[in-house]
Amino acid sequence: MAIIVLKAWYLDSVLSASQVQQRAPDLRLSRTGLLKTAMRADFLDDVEQVKASLWWQRYLEGELVEFYIEGSGAYSISNLDLISREIYFNKRATLNMTEPVIYFCGQSDYPDSSATLHRALQAVVETLNRNHGPVVPLQLQGSLPAEAETPLIDAALIRKLKHALLVVADVTPVQVNGRGRPLPSPQVCLELGYALQSKRPEQLLLVQLPRDGIEGSFPFEVEGSSFLKIADPQHLSDQLGAEIARQLQRNRVISL
Repeated sequence: MAIIVLKAWYLDSVLSASQVQQRAPDLRLSRTGLLKTAMRADFLDDVEQVKASLWWQRYLEGELVEFYIEGSGAYSISNLDLISREIYFNKRATLNMTEPVIYFCGQSDYPDSSATLHRALQAVVETLNRNHGPVVPLQLQGSLPAEAETPLIDAALIRKLKHALLVVADVTPVQVNGRGRPLPSPQVCLELGYALQSKRPEQLLLVQLPRDGIEGSFPFEVEGSSFLKIADPQHLSDQLGAEIARQLQRNRVISL
């Protein structure tokens, strides 16, 4: 019996199922079983190639790994064995899609830094959309609350954090503690906490601007995240743009 080769694309970016099929497949499969809500298949790619793939690394880390399989729809991996080359898939009713959004966590305790950072992000998004032509235009969303505003953590905010492509947080210190250590806005820390529940650490970008009279860095580290400590605000747009472009290229939203 002839082997029917099915192409499969890893769904790791903002591309829709129709758009993702325009690029080279990430996996080639030979289907060996099909049920109403599941599929069994052998992968035909080289084992070393699979081990080197981004989706395999994320699978080992326990993340939900989704593929669009040619002619069959969206499936997530439920089990995989490299030795036997078998993969078991579960049918997905809906895709766990990421939106083409850069979400900004601003703060009202020291509004000057958030206003500066928000303007720089607007310029970066406009430049990326104009110069790199992402398959889906990028948008900037997020919180830039007024000083008297009480931050609202609701279902809409949590959804935005969950589906954002990248979360940028203003961790410029707002005060120092009794030991002289700089402290970021509790509002920003709260939003970061919600973001960490649904984002990979590399999807978080922490940015600290200089502030007169307060020295030191963010009081804790988020392993795997990016941290930008800006010494000169004149270079903010360049440094921010370079880091965001690197992240978007990694997610195959743009090509440099």
